[in-house]
Amino acid sequence: MTAFLIESKKLLIDRLLQMHDQYISNICRECKHTYEEQIAQYRQKHDKAIDKIASVIDTLLEQPETKTVNLEELFGQTVSRDTLV
Repeated sequence: MTAFLIESKKLLIDRLLQMHDQYISNICRECKHTYEEQIAQYRQKHDKAIDKIASVIDTLLEQPETKTVNLEELFGQTVSRDTLV
């Protein structure tokens, strides 16, 4: 009887450890999924802003070095100041 109880205790502890491992794995999976969703939203949101800034920088770099760049002309050629802000 004692051997049976000891073996049962071992089996219960093994099952408990398996359940705990599975629970922790599920939590890690959910956290990873949430993190990846947030990164995807961040990239989607900021890709548009980066494209606008890149167009302004490209326009600035295309200008000859001797030419003075007027901000009104720059914003007229690319995006408006409000959009860039």
